Amino acid sequence: MSALRRISRSVFDWIVVVGLLFAALGWWFWTKSDDCFCGGPEDVAKSFVTAVIDTPLQAYRTTTGSYPHTWPGLLALIRQPLGVVGWKGPYLVTKVIPLDPWDTAYHYRFPGVHNPGRYDCWSSGPDKIDGTADDIGNW
Repeated sequence: MSALRRISRSVFDWIVVVGLLFAALGWWFWTKSDDCFCGGPEDVAKSFVTAVIDTPLQAYRTTTGSYPHTWPGLLALIRQPLGVVGWKGPYLVTKVIPLDPWDTAYHYRFPGVHNPGRYDCWSSGPDKIDGTADDIGNW
């Protein structure tokens, strides 16, 4: 084998190895990217029920004197409920209440069972069944 042929073969081998390495890293990144940037879906739901929704609910409470009742629940943040005085919403930028990471509506209850004097907000979790062990709540 000539020297030129050996060098080109060596370069080709390195290109294949580097290509396989990038392919493996790309596959890993593609499957794990959600966890790298924002945690898993459980972390997203926990963040929503403990922090994200709290600010608009506190603003609602400040202007109306109370948290929204169980019905209309979180919808009161985007549409004024009948008979509510002092509403200065909408309190959310979006025109719809976001769904949890499993495309299920978040639950809301006031007064709260887990948080007396406050509200309960929770996701049914990955199994999408309310009242099971995988529910993710603000308690």
